[in-house]
Amino acid sequence: MEQYKAFILLTLATTILINCISPQNSFLPNSKQKFMNSINETKDTIYIYESDYKVVFSKSDMIKIVIINKTLFNKLSNRIDPTLVLHIKNKSYTAKGVEIFSSELPHDCEYFFPLKKKKILFSENNTLELRKVIPKEYNY
Repeated sequence: MEQYKAFILLTLATTILINCISPQNSFLPNSKQKFMNSINETKDTIYIYESDYKVVFSKSDMIKIVIINKTLFNKLSNRIDPTLVLHIKNKSYTAKGVEIFSSELPHDCEYFFPLKKKKILFSENNTLELRKVIPKEYNY
């Protein structure tokens, strides 16, 4: 009887452990989404270095850059929903896209840029507008 109780407890503990580790479990509802996001971020990340762009406008909440590297511009134009890592004065800043008519702001990044049908929306002369993400504690 003691062995049977030990077997039942071991089975129960194993089941709970498997459910907690599994990405589809109900205890951690966003774990699968986070896992998929991390894969997409590594696959779809484009690095932009200072030699690839020229700053045409800069304020505390917005930066406008012109992409001068033609190869990079073509890559940016054709990539679906990319994550950008922008290097400015020896610092790296992450930027993510937001659909043009969306009211949502991306998370886990410092800047965001407009998307149209999941592709980057450039303004005139290959200009990319990056707006600063305001932390949640400052949102009204």
